[in-house]
Amino acid sequence: MSNRIGRPMLVMALALLAACAGEQPTEPGAMEAARGGNPGGNATPLTAAPGSLSFLIPSSTSATVTARVQFVGVITAATSDADCATVSPLSLPATKPAGSSVYVATFTITAVEQGNCVITLTDKRGGTASVTVQVRELPPVDGTRLLYSFSDADFESNVHSSNPDGSGAGQVIAGDGVERMAVYTPDRSKIVYVSDEAGSLNLFRANADGTGKEQLTFYDLGTHVGAGTLTPAVSPDGQQIAFVLSTGFSGQPIHIYVMDAAPGATPVAITAGNSRNLDPTYTPDGRIVFSSGSLDAGELDDGVVNHSIHVMAANGANLTRLTVYDVDTHHNPAVSADGATIAFTSTSFGAAASGLFLVDIDGQNQRRLTTSDSDASPVFAPNGEWLAFTRFHELHADLMVLKLGRPESEVLNLTNTEADEF
Repeated sequence: MSNRIGRPMLVMALALLAACAGEQPTEPGAMEAARGGNPGGNATPLTAAPGSLSFLIPSSTSATVTARVQFVGVITAATSDADCATVSPLSLPATKPAGSSVYVATFTITAVEQGNCVITLTDKRGGTASVTVQVRELPPVDGTRLLYSFSDADFESNVHSSNPDGSGAGQVIAGDGVERMAVYTPDRSKIVYVSDEAGSLNLFRANADGTGKEQLTFYDLGTHVGAGTLTPAVSPDGQQIAFVLSTGFSGQPIHIYVMDAAPGATPVAITAGNSRNLDPTYTPDGRIVFSSGSLDAGELDDGVVNHSIHVMAANGANLTRLTVYDVDTHHNPAVSADGATIAFTSTSFGAAASGLFLVDIDGQNQRRLTTSDSDASPVFAPNGEWLAFTRFHELHADLMVLKLGRPESEVLNLTNTEADEF
């Protein structure tokens, strides 16, 4: 009797085992789930390393990301913005390297254009891992050079230059004194700069590589700070140089002079009156844009001269005011290569803060470019697409660049040293 009952039960048990055998999990971790572990059967969730990537194009364009997961299966990849960065392949089986306890798959992230995006990886059970991507564009290395003043810990200033992306930096003009405020001639074959090696600040000119130095002006106004020539600018045809001549003492007029671009040529004042006129720069059609403020009592704010941006003919005629200060003073104008736009520094002396603004050449459409309160001295790139400027930190100043039309968050620091670069 027991044999008749036991045999059918044994057959049923074997059949049940056979049926269950077809449902046995093949992925590691599934048995742990059956025993009350991770309900997804994935003891180690999907991860991606690195979790963030930053590209500076065109110098860096791609990087690899490794996904890790507890079980075998296909991992898919997708980008939130293909105009920012792409990912490949779009799907890949995870494999288990020798000696590893997890399965891995490697994906390639390729930068495309400036922007921010997210790469999302998804495993077969719906687990996800994300990689944040930041793509920033560097100015092109196109044969042009960026000139700047480099001041070390001893406050000695020399002229340096670099490629627009900050590479290839090096000293160009050096001397026993201070060399600064350097500008290229229009053909970029020579550099005009300010030096105090002759006592007062005077204009000098040298070849673009620093050789062939010659003195252009010969003022003797003493050795106190700011005495002599300042902020030279070369006319579009390269035939004239505009500059500021200052006694170095506050409260005294400062005027703009123009001279032929030859050693010992006679400078001629093109501004006059009880005013301080600073920072001349040429427009492509030969006019001069500059910063000007009156020393008359009605134009002073607690003893500070309020400046606005003006434009005039190369001989000082047809003076036109382009900006009107409110609580700020406007200075350091720079004109774009197409002559359509002026960038300038707006400084609030009460708050000791500076920012960059743009205005159309006719004085219309004034708008703020950077919200930082520590930016000054803008310069347009020859292609008109980029702006270089100085950003002041707590203890030093760095050179920054920003592609026009891009958000301020994409400002790039070209120097990032403990020295001061202007």
